[in-house]
Amino acid sequence: MTSVFTDDEWEETTLVVELNGVLDAQMVRQAVAEGHVTLRRAETDRPILQIANSLYTGKWQRTVGTDIILQAEGGQLKVVSATDKMLKTEKALLTSMNNEKQNPKDHNVASQQRPSQRPTKK
Repeated sequence: MTSVFTDDEWEETTLVVELNGVLDAQMVRQAVAEGHVTLRRAETDRPILQIANSLYTGKWQRTVGTDIILQAEGGQLKVVSATDKMLKTEKALLTSMNNEKQNPKDHNVASQQRPSQRPTKK
């Protein structure tokens, strides 16, 4: 079955994200610049952030104070948004179900993931 998405079905949101774990900062910058970032299960307490081919398990947290998000435009900084909420994430690894059955304590993401692609903390 082929799905057709219109612009009305997508929502763009600016948010603050903290990435923890081993990562390639240049790859992250490039993926963000090219739009290769997806937030899955955003409405849950444990969303999953995908940046290019990397997955991060997250949780929503309140910030101390307010984060102001700025964008450079023609040598000036323009306020894009302000928030008191952020997504704090940890790098996730994918393990097979066979490995998970041997080490059941290693997985940390809800069973809504396909069994062969369930992320686990490093």
